[in-house]
Amino acid sequence: MKHTIIFVLLIAATTTTAVFIYMYPPTNNSYYPPCILKKITGFDCAGCGSARACYQLLHGNAGQAANHNVLLLLFLPVMAIGLLHFFTGKMKAAWQRLNKPMIVLCLVVFFWIIRNIPFFPFEWLHSDK
Repeated sequence: MKHTIIFVLLIAATTTTAVFIYMYPPTNNSYYPPCILKKITGFDCAGCGSARACYQLLHGNAGQAANHNVLLLLFLPVMAIGLLHFFTGKMKAAWQRLNKPMIVLCLVVFFWIIRNIPFFPFEWLHSDK
């Protein structure tokens, strides 16, 4: 019962968010909050460009989505497997291989650092191209 309620709430929140992002492009609207770190330091955080990446994905533009935040694209299958395992119990072996919080944290921090290196080949990782 608890999983069902969480599942329904998650689907409702995800659908509402997806419809909002689909209808209101992050580049044209001020509805989206700015990244505090970027505003203060000028550096991209690991999540910068995620709303624009989601917008591009929802419109079928995976290449453009990667231009905004490639890490989001890389983690989508991991998140899908985690949710599938959480709600159905399936994909247990895959989830056990992927569910490594310290490795994920290291990848996020590594991405955060290299996306702010201001020369080739790292420039394409910046979120505001």
